[in-house]
Amino acid sequence: MARSPDRVSSRTSTSAAETDQILQATAGRRQAIAVVALAVSALALLALRGGNDSPTVSGDYTPESSPPPTEAAEEAEPDADADTSTATESVDEEAPPPPDTPGEDALPEPIEPSSNVLGDILDDYRDGGLIVLPAGRYLVGDIDGLNPSNRLTVVAERRNEVEIVRTADEIGETDFWIKNSSNVTFAGIWFRDVSTVVSSSNDIEFRYTRHSYPIEAHPDPANTWCSRNSQPNGLEINGWSENIDLYGVSIDGIGNDGIKVVQSDDVDVVGTVITNINHGFLQKGNTNGDCSSIDGDNYHYDGIQFVNGSVDDFTLRDSYVGRRIVMQIDADGESNGNVTIDNVWLMAESTEQYPAEYDCVTMLMRVNRDAASGARQTVTTNDLRSFCDPSIDGDLHWTTGGNRSDSLIINGQAIPESQTNTNAQFDEIRFGRAEIAESPAAVWREANSYQSWLLEQLLG
Repeated sequence: MARSPDRVSSRTSTSAAETDQILQATAGRRQAIAVVALAVSALALLALRGGNDSPTVSGDYTPESSPPPTEAAEEAEPDADADTSTATESVDEEAPPPPDTPGEDALPEPIEPSSNVLGDILDDYRDGGLIVLPAGRYLVGDIDGLNPSNRLTVVAERRNEVEIVRTADEIGETDFWIKNSSNVTFAGIWFRDVSTVVSSSNDIEFRYTRHSYPIEAHPDPANTWCSRNSQPNGLEINGWSENIDLYGVSIDGIGNDGIKVVQSDDVDVVGTVITNINHGFLQKGNTNGDCSSIDGDNYHYDGIQFVNGSVDDFTLRDSYVGRRIVMQIDADGESNGNVTIDNVWLMAESTEQYPAEYDCVTMLMRVNRDAASGARQTVTTNDLRSFCDPSIDGDLHWTTGGNRSDSLIINGQAIPESQTNTNAQFDEIRFGRAEIAESPAAVWREANSYQSWLLEQLLG
């Protein structure tokens, strides 16, 4: 499958003053080059556009603070002042893109969905192609065995104005599964108050999607960890999935892990922002025999977490991660190989559970002593920066505590069991808050905007 352009250095400066302006950057240098060709193509495509009814949703669950489902697709521009906040006030809202961006204006007319359930809709397009979902709200509907003969690209009519929500406010109805499927791209869609799980699938791509699932939106937050009930994650990749790509994705406002990875091969996370990872004190004191306690709180949460090994060819680059990255091999777990972290900013964002004065750890790596015999974790890093509040002494940013000697290899160096502080592996440690608007993710997005990607799809 096509890959993104070469890495853009974080040293490139940007002129935008606001985070959302950069993260929602419209056509840039590449768009200007394409404008002449677009004029011819867009006229033909726009001639096809007409009014269509958008789906409304029936079901037991409606996210709080949501706008009502769109009743009809109108040609009027979206209201820039409309309230599209998710279920928690802690989520920083991304401003909607300007309505007159050429990429979205040139999209084919939206389809007339046969259902208000996403899984059922996509089942009608097993031959693939590019389809545009009308703005509105849809129920998740698991996808199982969707393998279109040609690539299926599912695009929101307007970015973030197509919401995929769960079917009901109860345990077991809060995950969106993509199983045994392949050859599908999701673009510009907001997966709201659901955990997206890619399992036993290959060649699945997320382009400029948004994922939010705050702890307050979970049906039973006190038991999300202890009983392993549908944790409020952003994205989970498992079941030996292969070739899973995230480009320009926003994971903002999550109650557990931003991205959870196990049993996978060739996962690329590029130009991605992971922020506002926080479950507050809703878990406080709920310990039982099924789980341990961390200072009276029975689970931690991470920006990215590897669970129990078997992760190969994982790449994280040109991104911002606002909670720590945990890459470990647990009991009887197998090796993690060829992990690459390149041009990434990490920030120990302050939360209710871990206030700014608590720690500066942004990276935790280890091969636990009870991992499978011979299990190893091989990691290569480049241009990696850790940020922490200036009020902290900051003596520990990268920990390898609990590691089995010579099983963790970082940049060619075998880490001994006695070495628990690996700060030297960072290219730079900064004290002060990382500005997402200046991060490698923002720089990558400015050079690879959503609108320019849309133009590539439309102009071939």
